[in-house]
Amino acid sequence: DLVRAGSWITVFGKRIWLRRADPFTVAWFRESMDVDQTELAGSGPITSAAPRRPTRTLVPPHTGPLAIGDEEETRRNAGKLVPTWRQRPDMDSFFECDGRVLAFRARLANPRPEDEGRRFVVSFFLVDGTLAINETLLPNTGRWGTRYLER
Repeated sequence: DLVRAGSWITVFGKRIWLRRADPFTVAWFRESMDVDQTELAGSGPITSAAPRRPTRTLVPPHTGPLAIGDEEETRRNAGKLVPTWRQRPDMDSFFECDGRVLAFRARLANPRPEDEGRRFVVSFFLVDGTLAINETLLPNTGRWGTRYLER
């Protein structure tokens, strides 16, 4: 049983009438199935519609009770369903936590035999929430201390 233009089909329990077929579908049915979809629909294949003109988003004035944030945020959110806000740095925590670092010693959880003695320092920088991981230099191991993860 073929899907044909000008017939009814049932999709998820709903009846849908297939009005016409697009040019690609008409050509595919003609080449693959030897069925002419244009005769079944009666009114010919669907032609591509004229290109739509882009719509212009009207930006509301940045006044009154809806003037939340600055004018740039109003322009940025005018065309969105869910507004977004620009992340502003928290200057209070910046000055309070500048230069403060939480440092932790670490080692590999399941090391291979050759990685048994490796030690690391995990540094968490409070000012911006970044992380750095460095390997410590162990004497007489032939390994250099390396940086695994930079801020």
